[in-house]
Amino acid sequence: IKEGSSEESRRFCRHIIGRVAELSQQKCSSNVVEQAIQYAEEGVRDEIIDEVITSPFFHDMLLDEVDDGDSFTN
Repeated sequence: IKEGSSEESRRFCRHIIGRVAELSQQKCSSNVVEQAIQYAEEGVRDEIIDEVITSPFFHDMLLDEVDDGDSFTN
């Protein structure tokens, strides 16, 4: 995301909308979500964050992070 052109990065960040909760649950793909949040335009960033916090898995992701600090989220 940070290595590509700005248009490619914007397109990619918009492309993960609707898949954020699923991607946030696995170690490698959660890194992608983290990078998207960091490099996305403000409106897209807001959509990504909203999708994470409204996910039915959000509570489980937080608990897992507290329990072992190694799964789901970074």
